[in-house]
Parts: sequence; structure tokens; C-alpha cells
Amino acid sequence: MVALGVQNPYYNVVINKVASRIQKMNREPLFFIAEEEKGVDQILGQVMQYRVDGIIILSAEMSHAMAAEFEKIRTPVVIFNKLTHIANVKTICSDNEKAGRDAADHLFSRGYREPVFIGSSTFTETSLTRQKGFESRFEELGYKVQISQQTPYSYQSGKWIIEDLLKSQTHFDSIFCSADLLALGAIDQLRNSSLRVPEDVGVIGFDDIESASWPSYQLTTFSQKTETMLDACFNYLDTKLEGYENGNDIQLFSCELIHRKTT
Repeated sequence: MVALGVQNPYYNVVINKVASRIQKMNREPLFFIAEEEKGVDQILGQVMQYRVDGIIILSAEMSHAMAAEFEKIRTPVVIFNKLTHIANVKTICSDNEKAGRDAADHLFSRGYREPVFIGSSTFTETSLTRQKGFESRFEELGYKVQISQQTPYSYQSGKWIIEDLLKSQTHFDSIFCSADLLALGAIDQLRNSSLRVPEDVGVIGFDDIESASWPSYQLTTFSQKTETMLDACFNYLDTKLEGYENGNDIQLFSCELIHRKTT
């Protein structure tokens, strides 16, 4: 498994689940970390030396040239939770654009009309896909997203974005964050600024990490169908390892909105 070197509670859960499934197959899991996405190909070059049975790339993308190299040696590759269009590679991903649209519908149904989007520059393409769905749906409803910003993936970044928005006197009544950690930082900074959540500002996150359900937050967020997605991932790998053909297509999975107390 190849993953980016980012402290993301959701991906920590995924990594543990992947390790458990591999061990149940009586195989040995190997983990490789790329510090940034452009370094994934370099890491995959190292992976080739180990003659691995299959590869799962977590929320990052490989080059077409590297995919072709693994196809030559008949090593199946799955890109998990990032929408990609690469020949001979299986993509298993949440339907992030639909989730963005669902976030807009939810905020609109709760009476919010001046939304803001806060995305993660760490997982840029995934974040931009959620942003696309969010903005397009609000436009269909006759309203415009006030501002959309990308920021590094961290709790502190969520706080800094809110500070900047308030200093710039941007008018907003709701926020859709592309990750829960950003949302938790945003909530704390809103409260520090004497704004009530959800009465003054509604907040939606994404990933449903453990702290999202803590009593101090009770964050409205999206839950990804992780187990179902991993089933699809390992079914594909099992089929390929047994020597059968299996479509190298894209599978998208809808996300579930978990409505709590921040909207």
C-alpha cells in the first residue's frame, strides 16, 4: 500500500482495515509513504523491487507511464478514493461531486443562503470535485457560494481560514469543509469569535472521524462507505490474482450525510 505522509484520522482507519484484510488472506502487507503526491512514482519504483502481488494507492495518483510498467509485469493496481482515468488501473472512489451537491441541498433546506467552501490543498483534486458539486448545486438553487478557499489539511488551518474570513468582513452563514479536521478548527474559531453554531453559522465536514461525534462538536458530516469500497477493492485484487480478467473501470460510491447539531 502506498499513501501520502499526511496525518489524516480517516486514512489511519483505512490503513488499519487494509492491513487486517491482507493478513486474513495469509499475505504480508507492505506500506510505503510518499511525502507528496508528485513523489508517488518514485516510491512505486521502489515497490517494483519487492515483486509484490498487488498495489493499493491511497488517495493519490500514479503516472500513465508507471501504470504501463506494472501492466507489463501483470501486477494489479487499485487507486483508492481518488478519481482517476488511467488505463489498466482500477479506481474505487466516493462520489465526491454528488456529496458536494448533497451538502448544498442540506444547507439550503436548513435555511442557509450565504455559504462558504473550505477545501484541502493537500488532497486538491478530491477537494475540488466536492467544491464543484457544492457550487453548481447552489447556482441551480439561485444562490452563489460566497468564497471558496483551499488550505493545508489541519485543524489549525480551519481556524486560520475563519480568522481571515472575519477580518475581511466576508458575509457568510454556513461552511462546507472538505474534511472534518478543517471543520473542527472552524467551529472552535467561530465560537472564539462569539458566533454560535449552528444558529449564526452552520458547518458541515467530511469523513466522520471519531472526534466529529464528540459531545463538544456533534458535527454534521459525510460518512464514506469504507467497508463496501474495500470489498470492491479486494474482490478486484482477488480476481486478478487468480488469473481472471476484471474490468479496470471506475466505481463510485455514494456518501451518507450524518446530520448532527452543527446545522
